[in-house]
Amino acid sequence: MLGNFLQSMPGFESLINAVAALLGLLFTGFGVFRLIEYSKETGRVTLWSIFACFAAAIGLFNFASSVDSFLQTLWGSGTSVHSLLAYSESSSMPAQTGVALQALIEVFRMMGYWYYISGWVRFKDVGNGQGGRDVTFKSAAIRLIGGVFLINIVATVNAVSSTFGFGDVL
Repeated sequence: MLGNFLQSMPGFESLINAVAALLGLLFTGFGVFRLIEYSKETGRVTLWSIFACFAAAIGLFNFASSVDSFLQTLWGSGTSVHSLLAYSESSSMPAQTGVALQALIEVFRMMGYWYYISGWVRFKDVGNGQGGRDVTFKSAAIRLIGGVFLINIVATVNAVSSTFGFGDVL
């Protein structure tokens, strides 16, 4: 069952990429409408909200590139979605346990993708007058960075365990 689950992960990643691209196009439209509203000089739309909307649209439309940029920022050059650290099984571990851990890592990775997308969705509202600019930006930044940590969950767990002196555990 877990083997079938792992085989369906590329399909889920394609779905996530398609949803992110669709949201990017949608946010581009929102940005254009905000720009039109700004040109009417009603005072309800700020330049910052227009910039945030277009930045979120770019981050979502170029989903793989933006994830790679964040991964390289946090984990160093050479780290990309295609070269993430993989879990290496121990020889004393049963085969089913290794498959279960790989499935769990993939679930965390998918959660990271969704969390990363929700960070860009929150970033769209920065400067929009909803909840305060700093609160919305902080929430968006936490979701973006947390999503990247979940996407590269193996390196995150190893970094935390090495910090406390346990060495690499995954």
